[in-house]
Amino acid sequence: MRTASLGLVALILAVNVLSVRAWIHPGILHKLSDMDRMSSYISAGLAGTSSPQYQDYLLFAADKFSSDVYQMSTPVATLTSRASFEADATAAYQNALPSSSSTVSQMWKLTGIQLHATKAIEIMDAWSGTLKSVDPNYLDMQLASSLGPSIMTNAAEIIRYTSAGWTASGISRFSSMLNNVFYPRLNNHTGVQYEANVGTGNTKALMAFGVFTENTTMYNEAISLYSNERCSGLALDISPTGQSSESGRDQGHAQLGLGNLAESCQIAWIQGTNDLFALLSNRLLMGYEYTAKYNLGNTVSYDATFQRCDANLLGGPFTVISPTGRGVFRPIYELAYAHYVSIKGLSMPFSLQIINRVGTEEGNTSPADGSGWGTLKFRL
Repeated sequence: MRTASLGLVALILAVNVLSVRAWIHPGILHKLSDMDRMSSYISAGLAGTSSPQYQDYLLFAADKFSSDVYQMSTPVATLTSRASFEADATAAYQNALPSSSSTVSQMWKLTGIQLHATKAIEIMDAWSGTLKSVDPNYLDMQLASSLGPSIMTNAAEIIRYTSAGWTASGISRFSSMLNNVFYPRLNNHTGVQYEANVGTGNTKALMAFGVFTENTTMYNEAISLYSNERCSGLALDISPTGQSSESGRDQGHAQLGLGNLAESCQIAWIQGTNDLFALLSNRLLMGYEYTAKYNLGNTVSYDATFQRCDANLLGGPFTVISPTGRGVFRPIYELAYAHYVSIKGLSMPFSLQIINRVGTEEGNTSPADGSGWGTLKFRL
């Protein structure tokens, strides 16, 4: 059986790991020009020229996590579950975005756009001033240290670099939370940690932390893990045919992994250090197309020897591709399509079918599983 745990993947990817000489800020999932682009669609929509991006913005603005009166949970000193932090992280992120564009801020000044920035800061300050650890005995300690923190770090990056009024002490406490609470949990490669989607989530979180704290060592660690991690590196996650290591488990997890990988690629692309999208002859594109094709109802090949590490712990090894969750499209396709097709001129016909069928990407049902709202944020 070809699994990471048996070590039968012979190829160790050569990745151009660089010292980051000039950090791009904001520069995790969005740079300033990206937010200006979003703003232009919103401005045009308000002026009467609608677009899919503007329609997605209307849904985004109406979402409960985008509300400047969102009721956050009570922060705790030790995380023993994920839900509260992940919900608050999503609210911080979605409140950060509306306050990031000067055009929108000016346009909506009378409706209280600054309140969105204030809400994001309130959430980040409350958690960073309280949280001291993630319970090491919590089964999902790495997911708790990656998915929500990754989303909240996106919020922090936007707020910090758009003159939103965040104090230096607040920024310092937030950085300390990343370095001292979450990073130690992600820097642990023992047991079943760093496997499949847990690993890809860890990688994108480390990359985001590295950008926010300008930690070149941490950032380069994430770049290396994207390719070379023994149970979640690119070649271990997606086969040459595009099959996901989670394809036999269920389609939700297969898509979650693709979304994590794409977000890591986006961060490195914005920072200008690595074209992770292009690795292994656009292997990530192959992964998207394989999963999109199957979820659209088509037949795909399935190699039962390509399994995630420790598949037996989740009911595997999986002898056939899983129909569980088939046809339920996660909001992950716009980001990859924008890069591979709109920027590079490649083809993703099955992903395009999903994009056209969905119309506008919304948020995730589990809020911190990914950034969501890709029509507004990534469609070019």
